[in-house]
Amino acid sequence: MVASGKRRDIGTVMDLLEEMETLGLKPNVYTFTICIRVLGRAGKINEAFGILKRMDELGAGLMLLLILF
Repeated sequence: MVASGKRRDIGTVMDLLEEMETLGLKPNVYTFTICIRVLGRAGKINEAFGILKRMDELGAGLMLLLILF
C-alpha cells in the first residue's frame, strides 16, 4: 500500500483497503493516512473526507488527531 501511495495509484490503494476490510482486517491509522494522503494529493477531497469519517466511525479518528498535533 505504501508503494502504491507513493506512486499515487488511487485505484490500488483503495482496492487494498477494501480487500483488508473484506478479509476482516481492521485498518489502522497508518493505513487510513495513506488513503487520505493519496486522495488529497489527487484533489479528491470529498473522498478523503469520507475516509476520515470512516476512521472516526471505527474509533481511529482520535488517534489521527493525536498524531497530527
